[in-house]
Amino acid sequence: MLLTLSGLPRKTTPEVHIGRVDVAEYAYVASVNSEVFHKPSCRWAKKIKPYNIVGFKSREDAVNSGRRQCKVCKP
Repeated sequence: MLLTLSGLPRKTTPEVHIGRVDVAEYAYVASVNSEVFHKPSCRWAKKIKPYNIVGFKSREDAVNSGRRQCKVCKP
């Protein structure tokens, strides 16, 4: 456990796995900061930081979340 100078426990950030964790189980991905969804193989999807990835099992789920399709990979 990490302590702050005041002796209280410090909140630690969750463990971040290096690489494209869990992307393979999703048909579509998006960033939490974007209104666009992509195929996991899209060049723009590959630039999303692992801790910002949101996954969708179907295109319908991605559209229902209020996102639009990427104009490059056209999912």
